[in-house]
Amino acid sequence: MSEIHDTSPIPDESAYWDDLAARVAARAVHRDGALDWLAAPTATWLTLLTIACAAGVLLVLTRSSPAPLSVGREWALVLAPSDEVGRRVSSSETPPALLGLVLGARAAPGGGR
Repeated sequence: MSEIHDTSPIPDESAYWDDLAARVAARAVHRDGALDWLAAPTATWLTLLTIACAAGVLLVLTRSSPAPLSVGREWALVLAPSDEVGRRVSSSETPPALLGLVLGARAAPGGGR
């Protein structure tokens, strides 16, 4: 069984390394770029058509909704705390009194403990 870092099967001759470098360079030159397909007219038009259709669908969906979308309001609902103390802290303009938070939590069902 060979060791993990054993490099004895690899020849240490300059001809081997020159040949390997030539093969790697030849393969790199003949390989098409990753985004060359976008340069084709058909692909470009299909891409633009897809983007236009997506924008049209988005426009129709936002106009047909009963209430205008409020991103800020939606984020506030998603990020709102689920406990009573968190809701009281986040819903008021000024910080609530500490005693009110403590007594309010004890008066809540379950004793707040």
